[in-house]
Amino acid sequence: MKTNNIKNLTTNNTNEDTNKEDNKDSFVNIRDIRGNIIDQEESTNETNIIYKEECYKIYHCIYIVHNKLGNGFLESVYQEALEIEFRKDKIPFESQKMIRIYYDDKPLTQFFKADIVCYDKILLELKAVTKINNEHKAQLINYLTATKIKLGLLVNFGTHPKVEICRIVH
Repeated sequence: MKTNNIKNLTTNNTNEDTNKEDNKDSFVNIRDIRGNIIDQEESTNETNIIYKEECYKIYHCIYIVHNKLGNGFLESVYQEALEIEFRKDKIPFESQKMIRIYYDDKPLTQFFKADIVCYDKILLELKAVTKINNEHKAQLINYLTATKIKLGLLVNFGTHPKVEICRIVH
């Protein structure tokens, strides 16, 4: 089933048996913004997660920054620390990147300033709040729609004891 809804990927193993030999089938649940399953694709062993390797490297840097700084700082502090980690890991990125906005497939004169764009294809929206809410998710979805970028990571450094990352595929 194909759909035009905004998608948030999560993986769930459908086999209860922990035996690796019997545990070959897995499913990718595609959920809408409210968490309802809107599609389920079967895959074997490796799921087809968009920009998997790039995200692995980005997550690594996010966890390092959170482990060193904890929570309680402004977004700009986390952004600067992430920039340092991205440089160390040689992850291509642009901070405060001006991105053209499209309306009805026509470019607008206004631009959107993204917190960070990695690999020219992954938009990071940084937050330092107690909890990610639907407004934050809607903001990122709007950014993805307007900029035609396929993947966004909503990263919240304000949660305790661990960082909160919401992956949104558009």
